[in-house]
This record gives sequence, structure tokens and C-alpha cells, in this order.
Amino acid sequence: MTPLFYRYQKKASKFAQEFTASANNVAQEAISLVRTVRVYGTEKQEFKRYAKWLDKLYDVSFRQTMAYGGWSLSLNYLYHSTQVVAVLIGGIAIMNGKFTAEQLTKFTLYAEWLILSTWWIGDNWSSLMQSVGASEKVFRLMDLLPSRQLTSKGLRLQKLEGRIQYADVEFSYPSRPSAPILRRLNLTLNPNEVVAIVGLSGSGKSTIVNLLLQLYEPTNGQILIDGVPLSELDTRWFRERIGFVGQVRIQ
Repeated sequence: MTPLFYRYQKKASKFAQEFTASANNVAQEAISLVRTVRVYGTEKQEFKRYAKWLDKLYDVSFRQTMAYGGWSLSLNYLYHSTQVVAVLIGGIAIMNGKFTAEQLTKFTLYAEWLILSTWWIGDNWSSLMQSVGASEKVFRLMDLLPSRQLTSKGLRLQKLEGRIQYADVEFSYPSRPSAPILRRLNLTLNPNEVVAIVGLSGSGKSTIVNLLLQLYEPTNGQILIDGVPLSELDTRWFRERIGFVGQVRIQ
């Protein structure tokens, strides 16, 4: 029973952490976009989104508490049952002259300390399993290998002219591999040119820039800088030579 309880505590703590993070994300998003929410009158919808995650958190926390209560009750039942059985059997042994009252007292005290110590270890192990479950995602992030951009030093061109070429570039986000954003993009930007890329929202305009900044890697094809593949250049060196104005306003 105890191993099952520990596994459940670990799993429940993981879900509780995820539900808490999701609820916080919904609240943060609604607060940051409060003007949009009020203009469209979607306060009730945002409240329902937030309440949904809180209900899930309440449910898993309630189940976790009930499991802990059942586990503690079982140990207490075992503890008191052991005392009753020890006194009963010991009393019969004393009456038959096989035991003395002193020996029975010693045995009862030893058994009590043994059971209490076992319960204390189990209770602390339960807390440890909760911590492990809650921090499992953190450990997965710590185990990730660093990006190639941070571990390797690429080429540094002696003279950067600024000719950019997208050669049969294709890209799709890892979360949606079946929905490509760019398909066989061929585009050449010459030095000293001013180029404006116009298109509908979601057509891949920002993606073209993000690929140049190496925030993403092309699914297929390659980007050339003065004829050199972008993947072979020193990423930090190249980024230092780019002027970039994003869409997010900086205070």
C-alpha cells in the first residue's frame, strides 16, 4: 500500500503544479490584455477559463489530501492494533509464566518506538515524493542539452557585405509539423536594398526574420549570408551586426 501511495503523491503533485501554472497563465494573460477583454465583453469567459483550472487544482488537491488521510489512518490503525495484540499475547504469556511484566513493558516500548520511527520516515518520504513530483518539469529542463548556438563557435567573416539568400527554405513549428508556415521560399536581399515584406497575418512574415536571427532552424533548405550558410556562422557575432526592432513595446 505504501509504495502505491508514494507513486500517487508524486503524480498528484506533478498535476497540481501544472494546474497551478495554467491558472496563473490564464490570469496573467487576462490582466495583461484587460483592455481587450473589457472591449469585447469577455469577462465571464475569462473567469470560466480561470475557474476551470482552479477546479482541477481543487480536485487533485482534495484527492491528494484524502489519500494522505487514508494512509495516516492505516498506519495509526496498525500502530494501535500492534499494541493491543502485544498486550494481549504478552498478558497470556505472563499468566503462563513465560514472560515477566518487565519484559512485556520493554517489548511494548520497543515496538512503539519502531512503529513511530517507521511512520516518521514514511511521512517524510511522502513529502519528498510531493517535492519530486512538483519539480519534475524543472529537472527535465535542467537535463536539456545546451543549444548549438551556445556551445559552438562558427565562422566570422572578415568583411560582411550583407547579401542574404533564402534557398528553398521550408519551416513548420515543432508543435504543428503538419501545418507548414513557409514552403520552398526563395528570396534574395542584396546589400543597401530596402525591402518590405507584405502579407496577411500568419503568412510567415515574422518567421522569415526569426529564421534569420536563428531563433528557429529551417525544416528544409538553408539561409546564406554572403554565400556562407548561416548555420556555419558564429551566432553571437552575427546577431551583433543586425539592427532589430520587434513588435513588443519596451518600457
